[in-house]
Amino acid sequence: MYEGRSGDTLMLVKHDAVPGLMDEMQSMAIYADSRERLDGAGLSRGDRVRLTVRQEKERLVAIEILKVR
Repeated sequence: MYEGRSGDTLMLVKHDAVPGLMDEMQSMAIYADSRERLDGAGLSRGDRVRLTVRQEKERLVAIEILKVR
């Protein structure tokens, strides 16, 4: 679930457990790979989202952001 945004590409999400990757988190920072991708998703606080991410050094980067209706 989308919680908010900070700056051009940083977003905060909360999520259920992801088997084999991580436990449930109340707030997690994920970077979009571009400002255009995050802007284009048209997200508002509370929107359910589906992210495709890749690991880059010490952070996860969203390479696809889909609002789940």
